[in-house]
Amino acid sequence: MGRRSEMATLVGAIEASEAARERTKVVLLTLSGQWSVRDGYERLGMGRTQFQKLRRRMLEGAVRALEPGLSGRPRRRARPRVDASGKRALEHTLRIARAQVDILDSGLGEVPRVRRALRRAAPLIGRIT
Repeated sequence: MGRRSEMATLVGAIEASEAARERTKVVLLTLSGQWSVRDGYERLGMGRTQFQKLRRRMLEGAVRALEPGLSGRPRRRARPRVDASGKRALEHTLRIARAQVDILDSGLGEVPRVRRALRRAAPLIGRIT
């Protein structure tokens, strides 16, 4: 009886629908031998074949979830390195964009696309320096 209450606690703590938790408990009880397969599929109101498919699907998901993964922390992405010529090109592009915004603000109209490009380019120049 101790195992059943531990299993109920563990399964009950998982965020899922009540139906999914109930199915999980029933499958675990049949796998542990505490219930017969017949008890399981009758409890869930399904046929034997459907219950067997449900058990297999659950076991396949559990086995896949326990496949070894990468150990440790994920790698941090390296910041792109820009050489001096690339930095000069970015600064030149930024100056052009600022000049275009100044021209557009002078009364010829506003183009939001240029403003967005300027906002995106300015932090890049700051990271490179």
